Amino acid sequence: MTQYKGNKPNIKGLSKEKQRILKDATKKWKARNSGASNIQDPVGAYKNYSKDPLEKAYGKGSSWMVFGRDRTGEQTEKSDKKPVTRDTGYGSMPGDNCWIIDLVAGRQSAFNVENADGKKVSTPPNFFNDAARIYIAQKTNVDYNFRLVDGKVGSPRARSAIAIKADAVRIIGREGIKLVTGEGAQIQQKNSRDGSLASIKGIDLIAGNWKDPDLQPIPKGDNLIECIEAIYEQMKNLGTMVSAFAKGVSSLEQDLRSHIHIAPLFGPNSISPDLKLKAPVHEKKHLELKMNMGLFQAAIANDYFKYMSGVKPDHYILSKFNNTN
Repeated sequence: MTQYKGNKPNIKGLSKEKQRILKDATKKWKARNSGASNIQDPVGAYKNYSKDPLEKAYGKGSSWMVFGRDRTGEQTEKSDKKPVTRDTGYGSMPGDNCWIIDLVAGRQSAFNVENADGKKVSTPPNFFNDAARIYIAQKTNVDYNFRLVDGKVGSPRARSAIAIKADAVRIIGREGIKLVTGEGAQIQQKNSRDGSLASIKGIDLIAGNWKDPDLQPIPKGDNLIECIEAIYEQMKNLGTMVSAFAKGVSSLEQDLRSHIHIAPLFGPNSISPDLKLKAPVHEKKHLELKMNMGLFQAAIANDYFKYMSGVKPDHYILSKFNNTN
């Protein structure tokens, strides 16, 4: 970081080329590019915003507020003679109703000052190299301008838009934040061009801006609770039926172990030797099944209490604060 010590800048930490440029700068340049904290911004000195004739631009250093028409950068078109650079956006076309307010901090912030050779560099709007921007437009192609994927809500064209872009974006509301789609309640559903809103658009949360994001619907908490409660109830019923079935089988085996056939001519027959030998084994299995069913039913009750009752907020499946439709 370059800092002033008195009237002289401390430039020891800079490269030799940067030191040369700073030493050649005028005192007026130094004063203009030193902030309230005496921090020098050598990069800002080489940025000169290329203003459109219809724009009103107000800048200080590399911070700008521009009032004008939709202007989203420049593109170079091939030509037989030489490449031609043209503005992009609705402001570069014959038409109206495309006014904008463009707030920018750090134009071409990644620009290497050592390549400037002491000259100012013309910097048109650049939605990818400028450091931070709030772009407010009456009419623009916002998703195309920022190269955003369609998602589920699509990429509207020729619509009003507000875009916020920076390395880190934070939206802070002391008394809550709402993300709302559509027009106001009980207001005719129309867009900024007086066109009817044919359907309600949703909210896409896209991480990474992938070309084909695997977007899936967000579950609705109350409906999810209702579904899981029904599953829990069926599992409890299943446990009760299995326990009753095991009890019935155990009772049947006891009857078989003590059952004696009475033959017409020979009288009572003895109990089957095989049943006598296998009875203890079956009885042990029934006891194990009874114990496991008890553990199974207890686990169901515990999980229900943990995730579904809301008594334990850290594990409750519904958010305490966030809601969606």
